[in-house]
Amino acid sequence: MVISRLSDIKDILGGLIVVYDSVSPQVVAVDAAQDEQIKRGLSDLREYVLALYAQELAGKRFTAEDADLYGTEAQSRAQAITGQIAQVAALLNITLPE
Repeated sequence: MVISRLSDIKDILGGLIVVYDSVSPQVVAVDAAQDEQIKRGLSDLREYVLALYAQELAGKRFTAEDADLYGTEAQSRAQAITGQIAQVAALLNITLPE
């Protein structure tokens, strides 16, 4: 059985959401609005990947161009979330690895 990269990404995002949920109370304490944006961003990104994965499971074969387009979109969303997390980490005096 071939495991899709979308399946891997879906699982990774699910794990990131669980991890973020564990630190969310600390984030709420310093910036509740930012916490909501991060949660929404993670959830929206996961839903985006789930929609693509559902298409794949239904038999859609993505072209290299499709993969490039969807990958670029996912990367853009991930970078926005990363920026928000970096801002909150600074407020909490947490040093993130580069």
